[in-house]
Amino acid sequence: MRSKICIWSSSALLVCAFLGATTPVRGVAPQAAADPRPVVTLRVAIESQAYQQYFGDQLQATERWLVDTCRALLAQRFGFVQWAPPATSTPDTVVMRWFESGERPRHVYLEIDLRGSSRSGTVTPFRTMFERFSKIAQRNEWTPAGVRSDWGHAIDSILSGSAPSLVADLLGAVPIAAPVVLYPQNLLADVQLSPQSIHAADRPRPRFRVTVTMEDPGSPLPTRDEVQFLLGACRPHTSGTYVCDMQWLTYQDTTVAAGERQPLILRAVMQLRSLHVLAYKPIGPDAPVGVIGPP
Repeated sequence: MRSKICIWSSSALLVCAFLGATTPVRGVAPQAAADPRPVVTLRVAIESQAYQQYFGDQLQATERWLVDTCRALLAQRFGFVQWAPPATSTPDTVVMRWFESGERPRHVYLEIDLRGSSRSGTVTPFRTMFERFSKIAQRNEWTPAGVRSDWGHAIDSILSGSAPSLVADLLGAVPIAAPVVLYPQNLLADVQLSPQSIHAADRPRPRFRVTVTMEDPGSPLPTRDEVQFLLGACRPHTSGTYVCDMQWLTYQDTTVAAGERQPLILRAVMQLRSLHVLAYKPIGPDAPVGVIGPP
């Protein structure tokens, strides 16, 4: 006899574990809900002393221009997040800051970091060279209009070239508000998102990470652990959702193929903690750079 366990977590996400299910996912309709994408505030900060010196009284205007430009570029590259302006109160903030490293103090670097409730020890701030001092010293015009073309293309190039690591190591830490249905017998997961709801391209399709609290009643003693399922090979279902394979399981600091732990998955009681994007490509072609003008 097949049993069904449905538990709502504190973050209003759902795991339904169909113990002993022998058929694939059929007709599981997504719940009608508000935009499932997390709202994240963007903040920018020019902390480089060289930039502060050259911009002078144009510094705040430049930061305002950077906020608008970076929000447009982030929305273009990472549409599974709703990008909010600095004044918005949200649990999470992405901070983009320009600074000088102590090792090479005359060059300027860009750091992208996540602050707020989703930040954990698994989040890796992104850092890269932004401008060498030789180029800084040769620039004649230090206004938002003067740096618009150079900086717009540089930021877009950085976001484009580093998109996989930015998703996997940073932005994917922010949870998506959508139910997930797990089918342990078939090692399948119904991620109840439509591609349109997260602005995802048809190919390559997204990959997801599901974090659950797993209670194992097995011998010798019952255990309770936080477990992660890595979901891949996602494909559209007739209901409009994603059906994905439960490919990997991270359990007690060890990552193994989910099939190797299927007996554990079948007998355990699971409560969903969060759903995250692990890999992502936005829908549509790249938009032109520099669509946001200076103030």
